[in-house]
Amino acid sequence: MKSQLARFYYDQALDLALTDQLSLAKEKLDACLSLNPQLWQGWNLLGLCCYRLGDFPQCKEAWTRSIELTPENPAEVYLTSLSSLSQVLADYHTALGHALDGNYRRALRIMEAKSFPSYEIVRFANLLGLCQFAVGEKNAAFVSWGNSLRLDKTNPWALHYIREAALNPIPERIWAKIWRAVKSVSQRKAPALWTRLSEKAVKESKC
Repeated sequence: MKSQLARFYYDQALDLALTDQLSLAKEKLDACLSLNPQLWQGWNLLGLCCYRLGDFPQCKEAWTRSIELTPENPAEVYLTSLSSLSQVLADYHTALGHALDGNYRRALRIMEAKSFPSYEIVRFANLLGLCQFAVGEKNAAFVSWGNSLRLDKTNPWALHYIREAALNPIPERIWAKIWRAVKSVSQRKAPALWTRLSEKAVKESKC
C-alpha cells in the first residue's frame, strides 16, 4: 500500500515538474520518499528539482542517495555537472554575503559579471531581483523575479517579493534594516519578516 501511494506522489511530482511547478513537485517528492525511500527515481527527480531551485546541498544528497540505491543511473551524470558549478557557487555566496552586509551594488556587479541569469537557477534570480530592488532598479527586479517564476511557477519567494514590492514600496533608507533582519532568521521565516518590516517601513516613511 505504501509503495503504491509513494508511486502516486511520484507521478504527481513528475507532472508538476514537467509544467515548471518545482516547489509543489518537491513537496510531493518529500511525501513520496517518506513512504518509499528506496525509490531511486524519486531521489533523482528530487535532485533535479533542487538543482533548478538552487538548493545544491539537498540536490547533491538526493543524487548520492539515488546512486547508493541503484549504481550506474543518470544521477552519475547529474553529479558531474553539479561539480562543475563549484566556482559559480562560490561567487553566489560572495554576492550573497555582500548583499547581507548592505553592499548591494557590489553584489550586483558580481552577479552581472559572472552572467548569473544565464544559469536559470531560481535562487540566483531571486537574489538578483532583491539587489536590483535595493538599489532602485525596480523594473529590473520585477523582470528577475518574473524569470524566477518562469522556472518555478509556484515559487513562494518570488511571489512574495513581487506582491510586497508592488503593494508596499519600501523606501531605500529602510532597506538595510530589512536585510539585517533577514540575515538573522531562517529562509523559511524570512517572507513573514519582510511583510512585518515592510508595513513598519511604510508607516515610518509617512512620519
